[in-house]
Amino acid sequence: MIFQIENILSEKHYKVLICNTMDQTEKERSYLDMLLSNQVDGMIVGAHNIGIDIYQRAKLPIVAIDRKMSETITVVSSDNYQGGRMAAEELLRQGRSKIIHVNSIRQKEAPSSYLRRKGYEDVMTEHGLPFKTYELESPFDPEVKKQILSSLLDQDPTIDGMFLSDDLTAAIALSIIRKRNRDIQIVGYDGTEMVTTLLPELTTIVQPIRAMAQLAVDLLLKEINNEFDGIKKNYILPVTLRRGT
Repeated sequence: MIFQIENILSEKHYKVLICNTMDQTEKERSYLDMLLSNQVDGMIVGAHNIGIDIYQRAKLPIVAIDRKMSETITVVSSDNYQGGRMAAEELLRQGRSKIIHVNSIRQKEAPSSYLRRKGYEDVMTEHGLPFKTYELESPFDPEVKKQILSSLLDQDPTIDGMFLSDDLTAAIALSIIRKRNRDIQIVGYDGTEMVTTLLPELTTIVQPIRAMAQLAVDLLLKEINNEFDGIKKNYILPVTLRRGT
């Protein structure tokens, strides 16, 4: 997403400052103070922390990705609820019944993750099947993810399907499953070009990342140029299922 946004803005001759908060509230607040003091023209925000009061006070155009920051900030997202439903339905189509969902503790605070989980849970409930969500404590450390996922699978030999919150976590789970020779089907989330190229066998829910980036940039530039006609506050783009080869 960052790569797409930077490319689109560069084509329009805008300079881009990229700030990675690494999911840390204080770092996000520090970046926001820095950006506001440097009088940037606008911001596209994809941080995972919500409820930060500085967004309410900001007197410049802002577009948020995947999360509602305030009543006045436009949001661009994909259909996360439908994505969660599609993931669960695909695993059921493959004959799975003990299906778990895995995300991170930080992700559960994000509306996008809540909606994906809700979609998964609703489908399982509609089919009269139990559901269970596991929340990883470290969303960024691959080794920690590997240890936690390995322990999770060792503790429950009945798991036959997994819906992972992102493709990188799904790739780690897929590696573990292969080493253990377990018959477990996996569905990831995001469907980035890199992952689908390196892991074409991975079934995943594909977000329209390029379209989301383009829409976010277009809306931000409209606000910068005071072209508010027709701008809504919430845009939801459809997701698709990509079955692995």
